[in-house]
Amino acid sequence: MAFDIPDKGASELPEKLTVYSTPVENCIHALCLDTSFEPFQDPNVRKAIASIVPCEAILQAAAYGCGAPLWGATESISDTAWPRKSPYATDLEAETALLAASACPEGFETTLSISTDLASWMEPAALLIQEAVGKLGITVELEKIPGANWRTAALVEKRLPIHLETSGGWLNTPDHNFLWAYEKDHLFNSSNCFNEEVGRLSDETLHMAMDDPEYAPKIQRMSGIAFEGLPRIPLCQPAMNVVVKGAAGYEFWFHRQLDIRCFAPAGA
Repeated sequence: MAFDIPDKGASELPEKLTVYSTPVENCIHALCLDTSFEPFQDPNVRKAIASIVPCEAILQAAAYGCGAPLWGATESISDTAWPRKSPYATDLEAETALLAASACPEGFETTLSISTDLASWMEPAALLIQEAVGKLGITVELEKIPGANWRTAALVEKRLPIHLETSGGWLNTPDHNFLWAYEKDHLFNSSNCFNEEVGRLSDETLHMAMDDPEYAPKIQRMSGIAFEGLPRIPLCQPAMNVVVKGAAGYEFWFHRQLDIRCFAPAGA
């Protein structure tokens, strides 16, 4: 058995071996726009970028089709599912209109940062994003940051105008995500976003029972604000890939580690 293998291997081995490819609970590949930087303070700029990012191409080229899409949702939010798909779709005419209505109608120059430790998916994704936003007049220079320095630059100093990110938590609940990724100055809020209502709702739902009648409306409201503001653009949900030969009983666990108690020889 090979545990946590790269997506490329998982896409090539099913003809020879048994492959379990499971979307990781509460884990998201995202494009983050630091709202403390101009021109990302303008929501129309963020929406224009969200609408032109080629998510399908990223899933196929960067993840070799492994994982799950995080695009194609309707604008209506009627549940508390998480991760939640984005309602934005590729529409060059709409994207151009959004940018034209922004403070940067002619486009601008910026830097898109990636981690060398995560280059297997980040680099192809970044190249596709660079090409796509170029159609709007946005010139992007790619910056490769060594993995040893990535956490400091992205999460501690929070100094990257645009960057790719993988974030997730053991708790597969939206309130857990909003706590860490959308509340002011919290570790995974690498977009430096802040919305007073989201902060209040996040604090209220964190210790609320999920079957409380007030829980779902509050979560839905936060999700709506997140997609309206778009400091973080979901791309896809990564996969945990496990290849097995001569064994049966593999089970995916939320903690993303292997539990061998369920294993048995194939055919036993």
